[in-house]
Amino acid sequence: MADYAAVARPYAKALFHIAQSSKQEAEWSDVLSVLKASMSHDHIETLLTDPTMGQPVWMSLFEDILQGACAKAVTLLGDQLGRFLTVVLDAHRQAALPGIADHYHQLVADAQGVKDVSMTSALPLSDDEKATWQERLKKQFDATVNVTFSVDPDLIGGAILRSGDSVKDGSVRGKLNRLAQQLVGSNAREGV
Repeated sequence: MADYAAVARPYAKALFHIAQSSKQEAEWSDVLSVLKASMSHDHIETLLTDPTMGQPVWMSLFEDILQGACAKAVTLLGDQLGRFLTVVLDAHRQAALPGIADHYHQLVADAQGVKDVSMTSALPLSDDEKATWQERLKKQFDATVNVTFSVDPDLIGGAILRSGDSVKDGSVRGKLNRLAQQLVGSNAREGV
């Protein structure tokens, strides 16, 4: 599925403001999580390109899924949920639902003073190292942090930190790539 980040942001921001004003952040979070999961189904690409899948069919599909997964949230959101789905479906933006959910969840976390950070290291970290990084990141962001740790041996050494749109690449692979770009750039300027 294509990246719909730019399309998703305005929907997520508008939805976040609606959720905040009605104090229904948790209900919207539940609904968006279910919609995101439904859009990651194996056969969704086929449905997205199926010409028989018009707005009414999509609406019925989403209503059935949501009623089965989070009926209480659906009831509490009422007509607002129907209007949201209508806006998304009329604009043929159902493929942007995972991005809308991600941006919405980030806005809620930011409002609560929580930062989601992912740390990818070249080697697995011990529990003590993870705790040290958790504390270091808490001080750096001056916020509560939820850190997700993963391993990518291709980094050779070091780590990459991601939080929202911010990326800090302290990996050996990243440093080697930057060095190579500098060398190529200096050779081009020198006419080599």
